[in-house]
Amino acid sequence: MQYRGQPLRVSTSRRFSWDYEIQSRAPEERPLRIELWSTRDGGVTWQRAGIDTDGASPIDVSVPTAGLYGFRLEVTSDPGGAATAPPSGTSPETWVAVDDVPPQVDLEVTPTSGADGRASLEIRYTSRDELLAPASVKISFSPHANGPWSTIASGLDAEGVHRWEPERSAPSRVFVRVEARDVAGNTGHAVTSEPLTVAPPRVIGHLRGLRELPAPGG
Repeated sequence: MQYRGQPLRVSTSRRFSWDYEIQSRAPEERPLRIELWSTRDGGVTWQRAGIDTDGASPIDVSVPTAGLYGFRLEVTSDPGGAATAPPSGTSPETWVAVDDVPPQVDLEVTPTSGADGRASLEIRYTSRDELLAPASVKISFSPHANGPWSTIASGLDAEGVHRWEPERSAPSRVFVRVEARDVAGNTGHAVTSEPLTVAPPRVIGHLRGLRELPAPGG
């Protein structure tokens, strides 16, 4: 995965450990200080995100909020010297999308009627996330608010309107659920607060006692 021509990594945590490597050097050289710098504005400004004074991979990183970060590694041979921030305008070496928040999903369902008079539902939904996975929206139904869920449609866009005409075998009253997934694997969903009527209640009969009848003409 890439962003602006550079590698893009995805993390569901705001804290992670990052492996790195530096060019070989003579053993008598002074110790190195490894600094990891981050930017939120494409390299205009930089903030130090981690520091490693032992010169050995990995370096620990902690970012304050979720979002898209650009990173660069800076190396200095003066462990006690001033910080070595990349100059303003320097491009990130790589990007990390820190995403620990599931997509937000809004749902509105309106009962309608199909061309043949059968009950149907107009399902209007919107899902929002900075890193929403493409074609990740799924609509499901269940007679219970907590599932299990049966799929109505999947592979849908981030927002849209879907018209559902339930099969005759569907329950008479159903809850509708819309879920969306982002590239980090977080899943958000919305469920109707009340069950919706999609068919009249079924009349159920049960077999009881059996009585033999005399043969015809007997």
